[in-house]
Amino acid sequence: MRFAYASCQDYNGRYYNSYRGLLAQPDLDFFVHLGDYVYETTGDPTFQAAGRGIAFSDTAGAIVFNEGSESEYFAASSLSNYRELYRGYRSDPALRRVHESLPMIAVWDDHEFSDDCFGATATYFDGRADEHDEARRKHANQAWFEYMPIDFGDDEFVYDPSKPYPQDITIYRDFRFGKHLHLVMTDLRSYRPDHLIPEDGFPGAVVIDEAALVEQLGSIPEFATPYVEDIDAYQGGVYKDALLAAADALGFDPALLTGKIDAGFINSTLASVEDPTPPIDEAELATLPRGLSFLGLGKRSFNGSIGARYFVVKPAFDAWAAARAAADPSSVDVMGQAQREWFLSTMKGSTATWKVWGTEITLMPLVIDLTSFPIEPFNQLYYMNVDQWDGFGPARDTLLGELQAVDNVVAITGDIHAFYAGTPMVAGAPEQKIVELVGAGISSTPFQSLLVLQVAADPTLSSLPGAGMLASAIDALFTGTTTNPHLGFADSSRNGFVSVVVDGAELNATFHMLTEDVSLTDYEGMDDALAGKFKREKFQVKAGQRDLFRDFSGTFKRWDPTTNTWV
Repeated sequence: MRFAYASCQDYNGRYYNSYRGLLAQPDLDFFVHLGDYVYETTGDPTFQAAGRGIAFSDTAGAIVFNEGSESEYFAASSLSNYRELYRGYRSDPALRRVHESLPMIAVWDDHEFSDDCFGATATYFDGRADEHDEARRKHANQAWFEYMPIDFGDDEFVYDPSKPYPQDITIYRDFRFGKHLHLVMTDLRSYRPDHLIPEDGFPGAVVIDEAALVEQLGSIPEFATPYVEDIDAYQGGVYKDALLAAADALGFDPALLTGKIDAGFINSTLASVEDPTPPIDEAELATLPRGLSFLGLGKRSFNGSIGARYFVVKPAFDAWAAARAAADPSSVDVMGQAQREWFLSTMKGSTATWKVWGTEITLMPLVIDLTSFPIEPFNQLYYMNVDQWDGFGPARDTLLGELQAVDNVVAITGDIHAFYAGTPMVAGAPEQKIVELVGAGISSTPFQSLLVLQVAADPTLSSLPGAGMLASAIDALFTGTTTNPHLGFADSSRNGFVSVVVDGAELNATFHMLTEDVSLTDYEGMDDALAGKFKREKFQVKAGQRDLFRDFSGTFKRWDPTTNTWV
Protein backbone atom coordinates (compact mmCIF):
# COMPACT_ATOMS: atom_id res chain seq x y z
CA MET A 1 0.00 0.00 0.00
CA ARG A 2 1.16 3.53 -0.80
CA PHE A 3 -0.28 6.63 0.83
CA ALA A 4 0.69 10.14 1.86
CA TYR A 5 -0.31 12.27 4.80
CA ALA A 6 -0.66 16.00 5.26
CA SER A 7 -1.92 18.64 7.68
CA CYS A 8 -2.03 22.38 8.40
CA GLN A 9 -2.73 24.15 5.11
CA ASP A 10 -3.14 27.83 5.89
CA TYR A 11 -4.44 29.62 2.77
CA ASN A 12 -3.73 33.16 3.93
CA GLY A 13 -0.80 34.51 1.91
CA ARG A 14 0.52 31.00 1.29
CA TYR A 15 0.47 28.47 -1.54
CA TYR A 16 0.07 24.71 -1.67
CA ASN A 17 3.31 23.83 -3.40
CA SER A 18 3.70 20.84 -1.08
CA TYR A 19 0.63 19.33 -2.75
CA ARG A 20 2.29 19.72 -6.15
CA GLY A 21 5.05 17.46 -4.86
CA LEU A 22 2.51 15.02 -3.47
CA LEU A 23 0.89 14.74 -6.90
CA ALA A 24 4.25 13.68 -8.35
CA GLN A 25 4.43 10.60 -6.09
CA PRO A 26 3.86 7.35 -8.02
CA ASP A 27 0.87 5.08 -7.49
CA LEU A 28 -0.56 6.55 -4.29
CA ASP A 29 -3.68 4.72 -3.14
CA PHE A 30 -5.02 7.57 -0.97
CA PHE A 31 -3.93 10.42 1.26
CA VAL A 32 -4.63 11.14 4.92
CA HIS A 33 -5.37 14.61 6.22
CA LEU A 34 -4.64 14.98 9.94
CA GLY A 35 -6.44 18.27 10.42
CA ASP A 36 -6.25 22.04 10.03
CA TYR A 37 -7.61 21.70 6.52
CA VAL A 38 -8.89 25.26 6.96
CA TYR A 39 -7.93 28.03 9.40
CA GLU A 40 -10.83 29.80 10.99
CA THR A 41 -9.21 33.25 10.93
CA THR A 42 -9.06 35.51 7.87
CA GLY A 43 -5.62 37.01 8.47
CA ASP A 44 -4.39 36.97 12.05
CA PRO A 45 -1.27 39.19 11.88
CA THR A 46 0.43 37.24 14.68
CA PHE A 47 1.01 34.26 12.38
CA GLN A 48 -0.76 34.58 9.02
CA ALA A 49 0.91 36.13 5.97
CA ALA A 50 -0.48 38.96 3.86
CA GLY A 51 -1.64 38.17 0.35
CA ARG A 52 -4.42 35.93 -0.81
CA GLY A 53 -7.11 35.30 1.78
CA ILE A 54 -10.76 34.71 2.57
CA ALA A 55 -13.32 37.49 2.94
CA PHE A 56 -16.53 36.70 4.81
CA SER A 57 -19.81 37.99 3.40
CA ASP A 58 -21.39 37.57 6.84
CA THR A 59 -19.04 39.71 8.91
CA ALA A 60 -21.86 40.39 11.39
CA GLY A 61 -21.90 36.67 12.17
CA ALA A 62 -18.13 36.44 12.65
CA ILE A 63 -15.87 37.24 15.59
CA VAL A 64 -13.98 40.48 14.95
CA PHE A 65 -10.50 41.34 16.22
CA ASN A 66 -8.78 44.75 16.18
CA GLU A 67 -12.07 46.24 15.06
CA GLY A 68 -11.77 49.37 12.97
CA SER A 69 -7.98 49.25 12.73
CA GLU A 70 -5.77 48.50 9.75
CA SER A 71 -5.12 45.06 11.24
CA GLU A 72 -8.80 44.14 11.60
CA TYR A 73 -9.54 40.48 10.91
CA PHE A 74 -12.24 37.92 11.63
CA ALA A 75 -12.71 34.41 12.95
CA ALA A 76 -15.47 32.22 11.58
CA SER A 77 -18.51 31.73 13.75
CA SER A 78 -21.62 31.46 11.59
CA LEU A 79 -22.35 28.52 9.29
CA SER A 80 -21.90 30.89 6.35
CA ASN A 81 -18.42 31.83 7.60
CA TYR A 82 -17.27 28.22 7.85
CA ARG A 83 -18.76 27.32 4.47
CA GLU A 84 -16.91 30.21 2.84
CA LEU A 85 -13.62 28.97 4.31
CA TYR A 86 -14.00 25.61 2.58
CA ARG A 87 -15.09 27.18 -0.70
CA GLY A 88 -12.13 29.54 -0.62
CA TYR A 89 -9.53 26.95 0.33
CA ARG A 90 -10.91 24.50 -2.24
CA SER A 91 -10.35 27.09 -4.97
CA ASP A 92 -6.60 26.39 -4.86
CA PRO A 93 -5.68 24.58 -8.12
CA ALA A 94 -3.14 22.22 -6.53
CA LEU A 95 -5.59 21.14 -3.83
CA ARG A 96 -8.29 20.65 -6.44
CA ARG A 97 -6.03 18.35 -8.45
CA VAL A 98 -5.20 16.31 -5.33
CA HIS A 99 -8.91 15.75 -4.69
CA GLU A 100 -9.47 14.89 -8.35
CA SER A 101 -6.68 12.30 -8.19
CA LEU A 102 -6.89 10.66 -4.78
CA PRO A 103 -9.42 9.59 -2.17
CA MET A 104 -8.90 11.24 1.20
CA ILE A 105 -9.24 10.01 4.79
CA ALA A 106 -9.59 12.99 7.12
CA VAL A 107 -10.03 14.04 10.71
CA TRP A 108 -10.17 17.55 12.10
CA ASP A 109 -7.78 19.23 14.51
CA ASP A 110 -8.34 22.62 16.17
CA HIS A 111 -8.50 25.19 13.35
CA GLU A 112 -11.50 23.59 11.67
CA PHE A 113 -13.23 25.12 14.69
CA SER A 114 -10.90 27.36 16.73
CA ASP A 115 -7.21 27.57 17.63
CA ASP A 116 -6.15 25.43 20.64
CA CYS A 117 -9.76 24.51 21.30
CA PHE A 118 -11.05 21.87 23.65
CA GLY A 119 -14.51 20.57 22.85
CA ALA A 120 -16.70 23.54 22.06
CA THR A 121 -14.48 26.06 23.86
CA ALA A 122 -12.11 28.50 22.16
CA THR A 123 -9.04 30.16 23.70
CA TYR A 124 -8.66 33.52 21.92
CA PHE A 125 -9.12 35.67 25.01
CA ASP A 126 -7.09 33.65 27.53
CA GLY A 127 -9.77 33.56 30.19
CA ARG A 128 -10.95 37.15 29.79
CA ALA A 129 -14.28 35.91 28.42
CA ASP A 130 -16.36 32.75 28.41
CA GLU A 131 -15.61 31.18 25.01
CA HIS A 132 -17.74 28.05 25.27
CA ASP A 133 -20.02 28.12 22.21
CA GLU A 134 -21.75 24.93 21.12
CA ALA A 135 -23.65 26.65 18.32
CA ARG A 136 -20.37 27.82 16.78
CA ARG A 137 -18.83 24.36 17.22
CA LYS A 138 -21.78 22.76 15.42
CA HIS A 139 -21.50 25.29 12.60
CA ALA A 140 -17.89 24.19 12.16
CA ASN A 141 -18.83 20.51 12.30
CA GLN A 142 -21.65 20.89 9.79
CA ALA A 143 -19.46 22.71 7.27
CA TRP A 144 -16.75 20.06 7.69
CA PHE A 145 -19.29 17.33 6.96
CA GLU A 146 -20.69 19.19 3.96
CA TYR A 147 -17.37 19.90 2.27
CA MET A 148 -15.04 17.03 3.17
CA PRO A 149 -15.19 13.78 1.16
CA ILE A 150 -15.61 11.49 4.15
CA ASP A 151 -17.05 8.03 4.65
CA PHE A 152 -18.68 7.08 7.94
CA GLY A 153 -19.53 3.56 6.87
CA ASP A 154 -23.15 4.64 6.74
CA ASP A 155 -24.33 6.03 3.41
CA GLU A 156 -27.49 7.30 5.07
CA PHE A 157 -25.71 9.63 7.53
CA VAL A 158 -26.85 13.24 7.31
CA TYR A 159 -25.60 15.91 9.66
CA ASP A 160 -28.39 16.92 12.04
CA PRO A 161 -27.64 20.23 13.80
CA SER A 162 -30.46 19.64 16.26
CA LYS A 163 -28.50 16.84 17.93
CA PRO A 164 -26.59 17.91 21.06
CA TYR A 165 -22.82 18.34 20.79
CA PRO A 166 -20.72 16.16 20.67
CA GLN A 167 -23.31 13.53 19.70
CA ASP A 168 -23.93 15.44 16.45
CA ILE A 169 -21.09 13.67 14.61
CA THR A 170 -18.48 11.02 15.42
CA ILE A 171 -15.32 11.01 13.28
CA TYR A 172 -13.02 8.50 14.99
CA ARG A 173 -13.02 5.38 12.82
CA ASP A 174 -10.74 2.78 11.25
CA PHE A 175 -9.88 1.48 7.77
CA ARG A 176 -8.53 -1.96 6.85
CA PHE A 177 -6.46 -2.42 3.67
CA GLY A 178 -5.69 -6.07 2.93
CA LYS A 179 -3.30 -8.06 5.10
CA HIS A 180 -0.83 -5.40 5.99
CA LEU A 181 -2.41 -2.03 6.84
CA HIS A 182 -4.94 -1.06 9.49
CA LEU A 183 -5.36 2.72 9.74
CA VAL A 184 -6.95 3.94 12.98
CA MET A 185 -8.01 7.60 13.06
CA THR A 186 -8.73 9.39 16.34
CA ASP A 187 -10.43 12.67 17.26
CA LEU A 188 -8.36 14.47 19.90
CA ARG A 189 -10.34 17.73 20.07
CA SER A 190 -14.00 16.87 20.65
CA TYR A 191 -13.68 15.05 23.96
CA ARG A 192 -10.57 16.52 25.57
CA PRO A 193 -10.71 18.51 28.82
CA ASP A 194 -9.42 22.03 29.40
CA HIS A 195 -5.68 22.60 29.54
CA LEU A 196 -4.33 21.75 32.99
CA ILE A 197 -3.13 25.31 33.62
CA PRO A 198 -5.95 27.82 33.05
CA GLU A 199 -5.03 30.86 30.97
CA ASP A 200 -6.57 33.07 33.66
CA GLY A 201 -4.90 31.18 36.51
CA PHE A 202 -3.67 33.58 39.18
CA PRO A 203 0.14 33.26 39.16
CA GLY A 204 0.45 33.61 42.93
CA ALA A 205 -2.13 30.92 43.75
CA VAL A 206 -0.65 27.83 45.42
CA VAL A 207 -2.17 24.75 43.77
CA ILE A 208 -0.35 22.05 45.79
CA ASP A 209 0.74 22.87 49.32
CA GLU A 210 3.73 21.37 51.15
CA ALA A 211 1.80 18.59 52.86
CA ALA A 212 0.21 17.44 49.60
CA LEU A 213 3.55 17.55 47.77
CA VAL A 214 5.23 15.42 50.42
CA GLU A 215 2.34 12.97 50.35
CA GLN A 216 2.55 12.73 46.55
CA LEU A 217 6.33 12.69 46.06
CA GLY A 218 7.68 11.56 49.43
CA SER A 219 9.71 14.73 49.98
CA ILE A 220 9.79 18.41 49.06
CA PRO A 221 11.04 18.65 45.44
CA GLU A 222 13.57 21.20 44.22
CA PHE A 223 10.96 22.97 42.10
CA ALA A 224 8.82 23.79 45.17
CA THR A 225 8.79 27.47 46.12
CA PRO A 226 8.07 29.22 49.43
CA TYR A 227 4.62 30.55 50.12
CA VAL A 228 2.73 32.30 52.91
CA GLU A 229 -0.03 30.27 54.52
CA ASP A 230 -2.55 33.10 54.73
CA ILE A 231 -1.92 36.39 52.95
CA ASP A 232 -4.70 38.03 54.98
CA ALA A 233 -2.93 37.40 58.26
CA TYR A 234 0.72 37.29 57.19
CA GLN A 235 2.73 40.12 58.79
CA GLY A 236 -0.49 41.73 59.94
CA GLY A 237 -1.82 42.08 56.37
CA VAL A 238 0.93 44.49 55.27
CA TYR A 239 1.74 42.50 52.14
CA LYS A 240 -1.88 42.00 51.21
CA ASP A 241 -2.51 45.72 51.44
CA ALA A 242 0.48 46.41 49.19
CA LEU A 243 -0.64 43.85 46.63
CA LEU A 244 -4.20 45.14 46.65
CA ALA A 245 -2.86 48.59 45.86
CA ALA A 246 -1.15 47.09 42.78
CA ALA A 247 -4.21 45.19 41.53
CA ASP A 248 -5.57 47.94 39.27
CA ALA A 249 -2.20 48.77 37.74
CA LEU A 250 -1.42 45.13 37.00
CA GLY A 251 -4.96 44.18 35.98
CA PHE A 252 -5.83 41.34 38.32
CA ASP A 253 -8.95 40.71 40.36
CA PRO A 254 -8.30 41.61 44.05
CA ALA A 255 -10.64 38.79 45.08
CA LEU A 256 -7.99 36.30 43.93
CA LEU A 257 -5.59 37.57 46.59
CA THR A 258 -6.52 35.22 49.40
CA GLY A 259 -5.24 32.16 51.23
CA LYS A 260 -1.89 30.60 50.29
CA ILE A 261 0.16 32.93 48.04
CA ASP A 262 3.56 32.31 46.45
CA ALA A 263 6.25 34.43 48.13
CA GLY A 264 8.10 34.93 44.86
CA PHE A 265 4.92 36.38 43.39
CA ILE A 266 4.66 38.78 46.33
CA ASN A 267 8.24 40.00 45.89
CA SER A 268 8.13 40.30 42.10
CA THR A 269 4.82 42.17 42.24
CA LEU A 270 6.16 44.67 44.77
CA ALA A 271 9.24 45.21 42.59
CA SER A 272 7.22 45.67 39.39
CA VAL A 273 5.17 48.54 40.87
CA GLU A 274 8.06 49.95 42.91
CA ASP A 275 6.13 49.58 46.15
CA PRO A 276 8.14 50.73 49.21
CA THR A 277 7.12 47.68 51.22
CA PRO A 278 10.31 45.69 51.80
CA PRO A 279 10.39 42.27 50.08
CA ILE A 280 10.28 39.08 52.09
CA ASP A 281 13.97 38.55 52.81
CA GLU A 282 16.00 35.39 52.32
CA ALA A 283 16.06 34.54 56.02
CA GLU A 284 12.26 34.68 56.19
CA LEU A 285 11.83 32.80 52.90
CA ALA A 286 13.85 29.92 54.36
CA THR A 287 11.28 29.52 57.16
CA LEU A 288 8.22 29.39 54.92
CA PRO A 289 6.53 26.20 53.70
CA ARG A 290 7.20 25.19 50.10
CA GLY A 291 4.64 24.17 47.51
CA LEU A 292 3.64 24.50 43.87
CA SER A 293 2.00 27.63 42.50
CA PHE A 294 0.95 28.64 39.01
CA LEU A 295 4.01 30.89 39.03
CA GLY A 296 6.14 27.83 39.75
CA LEU A 297 4.60 26.16 36.72
CA GLY A 298 5.85 29.05 34.57
CA LYS A 299 2.76 31.28 34.53
CA ARG A 300 3.89 34.89 34.89
CA SER A 301 0.98 36.78 33.33
CA PHE A 302 -2.58 37.10 34.55
CA ASN A 303 -4.25 36.21 31.24
CA GLY A 304 -2.04 34.54 28.69
CA SER A 305 -1.01 31.37 26.90
CA ILE A 306 2.65 31.47 28.01
CA GLY A 307 2.89 29.34 31.14
CA ALA A 308 -0.55 27.89 30.40
CA ARG A 309 -0.50 26.25 26.95
CA TYR A 310 3.13 26.96 26.06
CA PHE A 311 6.52 27.06 27.78
CA VAL A 312 5.72 25.45 31.11
CA VAL A 313 8.22 24.16 33.68
CA LYS A 314 8.53 20.41 33.10
CA PRO A 315 9.24 18.97 36.59
CA ALA A 316 6.55 21.11 38.19
CA PHE A 317 4.06 20.39 35.41
CA ASP A 318 4.66 16.64 35.68
CA ALA A 319 3.80 16.80 39.38
CA TRP A 320 0.72 18.93 38.69
CA ALA A 321 -0.48 16.58 35.92
CA ALA A 322 0.01 13.54 38.16
CA ALA A 323 -1.92 15.21 40.97
CA ARG A 324 -4.76 16.19 38.66
CA ALA A 325 -4.89 12.71 37.14
CA ALA A 326 -5.04 11.09 40.58
CA ALA A 327 -7.82 13.41 41.73
CA ASP A 328 -9.80 13.29 38.47
CA PRO A 329 -8.66 10.93 35.66
CA SER A 330 -10.95 12.70 33.18
CA SER A 331 -8.84 15.88 33.55
CA VAL A 332 -6.10 14.29 31.42
CA ASP A 333 -8.27 12.05 29.21
CA VAL A 334 -7.75 13.47 25.71
CA MET A 335 -9.85 10.81 23.98
CA GLY A 336 -12.77 10.48 26.34
CA GLN A 337 -13.78 7.09 27.72
CA ALA A 338 -15.81 5.76 24.77
CA GLN A 339 -13.20 6.65 22.15
CA ARG A 340 -10.32 5.38 24.30
CA GLU A 341 -12.00 2.01 24.84
CA TRP A 342 -12.77 1.75 21.11
CA PHE A 343 -9.20 2.72 20.19
CA LEU A 344 -7.52 0.15 22.43
CA SER A 345 -9.97 -2.57 21.43
CA THR A 346 -9.40 -1.83 17.75
CA MET A 347 -5.61 -1.73 18.04
CA LYS A 348 -5.37 -4.87 20.17
CA GLY A 349 -7.85 -6.78 18.02
CA SER A 350 -6.19 -5.96 14.69
CA THR A 351 -4.61 -8.80 12.71
CA ALA A 352 -2.96 -6.50 10.15
CA THR A 353 0.82 -6.36 9.98
CA TRP A 354 0.89 -2.57 10.54
CA LYS A 355 -1.34 -0.68 12.91
CA VAL A 356 -1.01 2.98 11.86
CA TRP A 357 -2.48 5.51 14.28
CA GLY A 358 -3.53 8.83 12.79
CA THR A 359 -3.11 11.24 15.74
CA GLU A 360 -3.45 14.97 15.27
CA ILE A 361 -1.10 15.98 18.09
CA THR A 362 2.49 15.01 18.88
CA LEU A 363 3.10 12.10 21.24
CA MET A 364 6.86 12.61 21.72
CA PRO A 365 7.77 15.04 24.52
CA LEU A 366 9.29 18.27 23.22
CA VAL A 367 11.47 19.49 26.08
CA ILE A 368 14.17 22.15 26.11
CA ASP A 369 16.90 22.39 28.72
CA LEU A 370 17.56 25.97 29.80
CA THR A 371 19.20 25.06 33.11
CA SER A 372 22.37 26.84 31.96
CA PHE A 373 20.47 29.99 30.92
CA PRO A 374 22.07 32.85 32.89
CA ILE A 375 18.84 34.53 34.03
CA GLU A 376 16.75 33.18 36.91
CA PRO A 377 14.07 31.86 37.13
CA PHE A 378 14.15 30.89 33.45
CA ASN A 379 17.03 28.43 33.93
CA GLN A 380 14.83 25.33 34.01
CA LEU A 381 13.51 22.44 31.91
CA TYR A 382 10.45 23.37 29.84
CA TYR A 383 7.75 21.68 27.82
CA MET A 384 7.31 23.77 24.70
CA ASN A 385 3.65 23.04 24.02
CA VAL A 386 1.18 21.41 26.41
CA ASP A 387 -1.67 21.67 23.92
CA GLN A 388 0.03 18.52 22.54
CA TRP A 389 0.19 15.16 24.35
CA ASP A 390 2.80 16.72 26.67
CA GLY A 391 -0.11 18.41 28.40
CA PHE A 392 -1.70 15.09 29.29
CA GLY A 393 1.30 12.93 30.19
CA PRO A 394 -0.42 10.45 32.52
CA ALA A 395 -2.96 9.54 29.83
CA ARG A 396 -0.19 9.26 27.22
CA ASP A 397 1.81 6.89 29.43
CA THR A 398 -1.27 4.74 30.01
CA LEU A 399 -1.97 4.49 26.28
CA LEU A 400 1.64 3.71 25.39
CA GLY A 401 1.71 1.08 28.11
CA GLU A 402 -1.43 -0.55 26.68
CA LEU A 403 0.06 -0.49 23.18
CA GLN A 404 2.97 -2.69 24.28
CA ALA A 405 0.60 -5.59 23.69
CA VAL A 406 0.35 -4.59 20.01
CA ASP A 407 3.08 -5.23 17.44
CA ASN A 408 4.09 -2.81 14.69
CA VAL A 409 2.39 0.38 15.86
CA VAL A 410 3.38 3.54 14.00
CA ALA A 411 1.83 6.93 14.80
CA ILE A 412 1.49 9.48 12.00
CA THR A 413 1.07 13.00 13.31
CA GLY A 414 0.42 16.59 12.24
CA ASP A 415 -0.47 19.91 13.96
CA ILE A 416 2.97 20.99 15.24
CA HIS A 417 4.20 22.41 11.87
CA ALA A 418 7.47 20.46 11.97
CA PHE A 419 9.10 17.20 10.88
CA TYR A 420 10.03 14.91 13.78
CA ALA A 421 10.88 11.21 13.92
CA GLY A 422 11.42 9.11 17.01
CA THR A 423 10.10 6.60 19.49
CA PRO A 424 7.70 7.95 22.13
CA MET A 425 8.05 5.86 25.27
CA VAL A 426 6.54 5.45 28.70
CA ALA A 427 8.26 7.75 31.20
CA GLY A 428 10.96 5.76 32.99
CA ALA A 429 10.49 2.71 30.74
CA PRO A 430 12.41 3.25 27.49
CA GLU A 431 11.69 -0.30 26.32
CA GLN A 432 7.96 0.52 26.19
CA LYS A 433 7.81 2.49 22.97
CA ILE A 434 6.26 2.87 19.55
CA VAL A 435 7.45 4.74 16.45
CA GLU A 436 6.15 8.21 15.59
CA LEU A 437 6.60 10.11 12.32
CA VAL A 438 5.48 13.74 12.51
CA GLY A 439 4.81 15.63 9.29
CA ALA A 440 5.02 19.42 8.90
CA GLY A 441 2.28 21.64 7.56
CA ILE A 442 1.49 21.84 3.87
CA SER A 443 1.86 25.63 4.01
CA SER A 444 1.34 26.92 7.56
CA THR A 445 3.99 28.95 9.39
CA PRO A 446 6.64 26.44 10.60
CA PHE A 447 7.07 25.83 14.31
CA GLN A 448 10.45 27.60 14.46
CA SER A 449 9.02 30.75 12.87
CA LEU A 450 6.01 30.63 15.19
CA LEU A 451 8.32 30.49 18.20
CA VAL A 452 10.25 33.53 17.01
CA LEU A 453 6.98 35.43 16.54
CA GLN A 454 5.71 34.26 19.94
CA VAL A 455 8.84 35.43 21.75
CA ALA A 456 8.66 38.81 20.02
CA ALA A 457 5.01 39.26 21.02
CA ASP A 458 5.39 38.29 24.68
CA PRO A 459 6.55 41.18 26.92
CA THR A 460 8.42 38.93 29.35
CA LEU A 461 10.11 36.63 26.83
CA SER A 462 11.03 39.44 24.43
CA SER A 463 12.85 41.24 27.25
CA LEU A 464 15.16 38.28 27.87
CA PRO A 465 18.56 38.63 26.16
CA GLY A 466 19.03 35.82 23.67
CA ALA A 467 15.46 34.51 23.79
CA GLY A 468 14.93 35.13 20.08
CA MET A 469 18.15 33.31 19.24
CA LEU A 470 17.07 30.33 21.35
CA ALA A 471 13.77 30.21 19.46
CA SER A 472 15.65 30.20 16.15
CA ALA A 473 17.83 27.32 17.39
CA ILE A 474 14.95 25.19 18.65
CA ASP A 475 16.03 22.01 16.82
CA ALA A 476 19.49 22.12 18.38
CA LEU A 477 17.83 22.48 21.79
CA PHE A 478 15.60 19.49 21.06
CA THR A 479 18.30 17.14 19.73
CA GLY A 480 21.60 18.53 20.99
CA THR A 481 21.26 17.17 24.53
CA THR A 482 19.96 14.03 26.25
CA THR A 483 16.72 15.84 27.16
CA ASN A 484 14.74 14.14 24.39
CA PRO A 485 16.27 10.66 23.97
CA HIS A 486 13.18 9.55 22.07
CA LEU A 487 13.67 12.19 19.34
CA GLY A 488 15.96 11.07 16.54
CA PHE A 489 15.24 13.74 13.94
CA ALA A 490 13.91 17.30 14.08
CA ASP A 491 13.38 19.98 11.46
CA SER A 492 11.06 22.73 12.68
CA SER A 493 11.73 25.16 9.83
CA ARG A 494 9.99 23.61 6.83
CA ASN A 495 6.71 22.80 5.14
CA GLY A 496 5.86 19.62 3.27
CA PHE A 497 4.22 16.19 3.43
CA VAL A 498 5.09 12.55 4.08
CA SER A 499 4.76 9.56 1.75
CA VAL A 500 4.54 5.98 3.06
CA VAL A 501 4.94 2.52 1.53
CA VAL A 502 4.01 -0.57 3.56
CA ASP A 503 4.29 -4.28 2.90
CA GLY A 504 4.65 -7.39 5.02
CA ALA A 505 8.27 -6.65 5.96
CA GLU A 506 8.71 -2.90 6.25
CA LEU A 507 7.09 0.49 6.60
CA ASN A 508 9.08 3.09 4.66
CA ALA A 509 8.36 6.81 5.06
CA THR A 510 9.83 9.79 3.25
CA PHE A 511 9.71 13.36 4.54
CA HIS A 512 9.34 15.75 1.57
CA MET A 513 10.50 19.14 2.89
CA LEU A 514 10.34 22.68 1.50
CA THR A 515 11.80 25.84 3.02
CA GLU A 516 9.19 28.29 4.26
CA ASP A 517 9.88 30.86 1.54
CA VAL A 518 8.72 28.39 -1.12
CA SER A 519 5.24 28.35 0.44
CA LEU A 520 5.06 32.13 0.01
CA THR A 521 5.45 31.86 -3.78
CA ASP A 522 2.91 30.48 -6.26
CA TYR A 523 4.61 27.72 -8.29
CA GLU A 524 1.58 26.98 -10.45
CA GLY A 525 2.88 25.87 -13.86
CA MET A 526 6.49 25.64 -12.59
CA ASP A 527 6.69 21.99 -11.56
CA ASP A 528 10.22 21.50 -12.86
CA ALA A 529 11.54 24.46 -10.87
CA LEU A 530 9.69 23.26 -7.76
CA ALA A 531 10.88 19.64 -7.97
CA GLY A 532 14.46 20.58 -7.18
CA LYS A 533 13.48 22.44 -4.03
CA PHE A 534 12.35 19.40 -2.08
CA LYS A 535 14.75 17.99 0.50
CA ARG A 536 14.03 14.39 1.46
CA GLU A 537 14.69 12.26 4.54
CA LYS A 538 13.86 8.54 4.54
CA PHE A 539 12.90 6.44 7.56
CA GLN A 540 12.11 2.76 7.99
CA VAL A 541 10.46 0.48 10.52
CA LYS A 542 10.91 -3.29 10.28
CA ALA A 543 8.04 -5.63 11.09
CA GLY A 544 8.47 -7.23 14.49
CA GLN A 545 10.69 -4.43 15.83
CA ARG A 546 10.01 -1.23 17.75
CA ASP A 547 13.04 0.63 16.39
CA LEU A 548 13.30 3.52 13.96
CA PHE A 549 15.87 3.47 11.15
CA ARG A 550 17.07 6.43 9.07
CA ASP A 551 18.65 6.34 5.63
CA PHE A 552 22.19 7.74 5.48
CA SER A 553 23.15 7.66 1.77
CA GLY A 554 21.75 4.18 1.26
CA THR A 555 22.72 2.77 4.66
CA PHE A 556 19.99 2.58 7.29
CA LYS A 557 21.05 3.27 10.87
CA ARG A 558 18.97 2.63 14.01
CA TRP A 559 18.06 5.32 16.49
CA ASP A 560 19.42 4.37 19.92
CA PRO A 561 17.77 6.42 22.67
CA THR A 562 20.21 5.15 25.29
CA THR A 563 23.15 6.80 23.50
CA ASN A 564 21.14 9.50 21.72
CA THR A 565 22.71 8.58 18.37
CA TRP A 566 22.09 6.74 15.11
CA VAL A 567 24.03 3.46 15.18
